[in-house]
Amino acid sequence: MLYFKKISNAVVKTLLFAMVSLVFVTTTVAFGNTVFGVLFGALYIYEVARI
Repeated sequence: MLYFKKISNAVVKTLLFAMVSLVFVTTTVAFGNTVFGVLFGALYIYEVARI
């Protein structure tokens, strides 16, 4: 499932996952609601995927 052709792909995907986790935790703590954390995490993934 997690197959990488290059080590740089693994590093970038790991950093992306770390940033999504940070966005999720930050918004969950700030708003006190997990739904906002999921929404903002998905929005972050969408914005990064567009780049």
